Amino acid sequence: MKYEINWEKYWLNENGYLLWLITGMKSENIKVKSLSYGILANIIPFKGSYKYICLQAPQFIDSTFDLLINKSTDILLKKELLSVLNNFLVSFNDKIYKNYSYDTNGVENDSGNENIPEGFIDEEQMKQLEVLFIKSGFFSNLKYLINNHCDCLAYKISLIELILNIAQRFKDILINIIIEQELWEDLFKFLIIPTYNSSKPENELLEYTMSYNLRYYYQNNSDYVYNIIYSTLKLFLIIFYDNEELEYKIIENTSFINKLQNIIIFMNAYLSGYSNNPNNCGNMKNDSRIRKFDKFQCQVVRLLCLLIGDSLQQCIKNDLKSLFIRKSFLLTNVKISSINVLCEMIIYQNGIENKKAATYLLARLLNYYFQLNTNIDNELIEILNNNISHHYGCTVGYFLCRELYLLLMNDHLNSNSVFNESLYVSLKILLMYCQSAKQYFIEENVCQKLYNKISKLRENYKFSEVNQKKIILYISLLRYSLLDSLKVKEILYHLNINSLLIEFLQSKRIYYNIVYEVLLFERNFITNYPLAKKSLFENQRNLSNEYGNSIVSHISKLLNKDDLKIEVFGLIIELFNSIAISFDSRIYLIKVNFIFFRYI
Repeated sequence: MKYEINWEKYWLNENGYLLWLITGMKSENIKVKSLSYGILANIIPFKGSYKYICLQAPQFIDSTFDLLINKSTDILLKKELLSVLNNFLVSFNDKIYKNYSYDTNGVENDSGNENIPEGFIDEEQMKQLEVLFIKSGFFSNLKYLINNHCDCLAYKISLIELILNIAQRFKDILINIIIEQELWEDLFKFLIIPTYNSSKPENELLEYTMSYNLRYYYQNNSDYVYNIIYSTLKLFLIIFYDNEELEYKIIENTSFINKLQNIIIFMNAYLSGYSNNPNNCGNMKNDSRIRKFDKFQCQVVRLLCLLIGDSLQQCIKNDLKSLFIRKSFLLTNVKISSINVLCEMIIYQNGIENKKAATYLLARLLNYYFQLNTNIDNELIEILNNNISHHYGCTVGYFLCRELYLLLMNDHLNSNSVFNESLYVSLKILLMYCQSAKQYFIEENVCQKLYNKISKLRENYKFSEVNQKKIILYISLLRYSLLDSLKVKEILYHLNINSLLIEFLQSKRIYYNIVYEVLLFERNFITNYPLAKKSLFENQRNLSNEYGNSIVSHISKLLNKDDLKIEVFGLIIELFNSIAISFDSRIYLIKVNFIFFRYI
């Protein structure tokens, strides 16, 4: 950060020297030495300070590195040394003491070199900085620096922040060092947090207990703990960026996923409340107080969501469907914790970034649990149909469906493709498997609202690409909502949904992407619902009682189209087959056969 103040009059003595600071840095008194290096770290970011530091303490970087890798150096002094290096690295990269000249009053002026933009670091200068860190012994002693922290939180924070800034500048070098020195598990130790004991009595909520000493430690150091976790997660996000092969290897061969799981459980325990007394889990809970994440906790969870979501995507992409089972991601505690934390971020937290990250993970978790496994996860369905543990009376599926639906309808179709996809996938799977999500559609008349939206768009026969996407979205949501729901089918039947959908089958220009969605809808609509099958043959135009204005008649006409898409043809045959096999009325069966043979 650049400070536009005349810092010299505050830090320099009357002769303009930093002798007092240099003396402190050379002191044998550890406290004085630590304080002096701490002041040096704070001076470095000031514009104009570098000229004095280099003139009067030209070897300050060398001495800082030497003291840091010295095993006898006090841990608190090392913390200040790390701050010096961190601020030096950031300031060097920001180029805040370059391209300036100084007058006698210490006021900074542009040096006049118009060819070099302010803040520009050329490749040669970055190479010099890279060589400095290599020759200093910092990288060769990185394993020692990571493992010898004496459980000092301040030291850990300074070290991980320095490594994070190095990753932003010398990512490839840092990755090579981590691989050569096998530092992955060492870095994962920065993600270790206080451990809860959990229990789940039959038909009861998951309960957490923690020893008094651990709880006291956490309450007094939570800001430091979250700071370390946040910086470490951000480090891995940078390392894995655009390096899928490395990310996959780490997921497969290390405890990375387990560490992320533990943080999710930790965050859920905070939301749910926990007891000090392991023999009586319930006594210490306060049901009247609803816990919420603060701003910094939300930042941690956002990074968690991105990392877990990316990791799961890697597993799916590499066809390792059993990997997450081996990594214990199907344990009850992990499922409950994941869903509760995501509910907090999506439903109860403000800020679109919180919702984006949480929805990104929710879509991939639901996709894995329900659509990539052969067996339906009944335990997760039960969780989705139960109350949110830290918000009593709020059903998970109902409120998730409400929030996701409102976000999807809030004109996000042109904003962020990943966010839109995550919203759609999450909502789709909830509507397919979660009865409480369907209940939201029923109670809030969502079917009627979607019907009205489709009707309004249908009035414009020149569909833009955006409008086509909207129509497909609305029809697909109706399609998923009626799965295994007689109530939704009854609502759509009484709305006479087919009188609306038939317009897309008989328009002058056929939009096959919309037609395909209509056919999928009809296939689901007629399943185990005779009235829907009957409605396929009913006149939908109110012009006559003739058969020619029915859904079936217009579908049959599509078979004569020269540009008929093969996937649409296959779906038509599948739909006719379903009608012919399951429909009781011989008259309708004859009509279907007549249409089919006429095409042949």
